Amino acid sequence: MSENVKLYKRIKKMKEHEPVYRPKYLRNKIDEFIKMDYEKQKILLEQESESNWGGSRDSVQKISDDSIRCLIALVLDFPTMSAKCFANYMNSSFGPNYEKKIIFIQELFKDI
Repeated sequence: MSENVKLYKRIKKMKEHEPVYRPKYLRNKIDEFIKMDYEKQKILLEQESESNWGGSRDSVQKISDDSIRCLIALVLDFPTMSAKCFANYMNSSFGPNYEKKIIFIQELFKDI
């Protein structure tokens, strides 16, 4: 099993031997495919798999230019400060992300 699958299962709190997809879900997907006419099947098989993952996200900006400048200044001024402290400062009333908070990446994995 790949490391990505193991990580996904840990995040979703799945047991390691538990399948990612249930057999019933896979059967339904196969049945949907079989019911499609030939042209739709061909289009589905020939298209890039990522093209049906929700569309383009080019316009989404994860972090602003002010946040990047602030982070650079913090790193230069406080080189021993932890990443969590950087995020806390940037989310405080003194930082650029007071209105739109950024999350510290380890907070996503605290249960792992």
